[in-house]
Amino acid sequence: MIDHKLTYGQACCLTLGLPPTDENRKKAKDYFEASLLVVCYLDSLGPRRPISIGKDVMARDPFTFQSYSTTRPSSPIQTAECSTESSPAVEHTVAKQNERETCLGVKLLHKVDVSLHKVRVSLHKVDVSLHKVHVSLHKVDVE
Repeated sequence: MIDHKLTYGQACCLTLGLPPTDENRKKAKDYFEASLLVVCYLDSLGPRRPISIGKDVMARDPFTFQSYSTTRPSSPIQTAECSTESSPAVEHTVAKQNERETCLGVKLLHKVDVSLHKVRVSLHKVDVSLHKVHVSLHKVDVE
């Protein structure tokens, strides 16, 4: 059976448009570990379609954005044996940002709640206006 899943390093290369050679994997992983981005995939797209998103976005929604394994056989173009890859900076950054993200999440939820309240008020105004129109039409029917 062929394993179609990519490693984190391979996915980093593909996201940057680089061939997934050993040298490029290291460069690509270093790039993402030093940035605010992380490489992941969506279940709907599958693991062979890597995307990059903010590390904080992934930390907020780990069910939508899936992580790549750090170990599997080499790329099809490579003949070397298995290589072990790690992304400790990603794990550390995600853990480090959890507290900050919780605070940002609460603020975001508050903004959403305020926006929903404004929508409810607007809908209520529309409902009141429709009621007035209905009453006016009823008066016309009665006359």
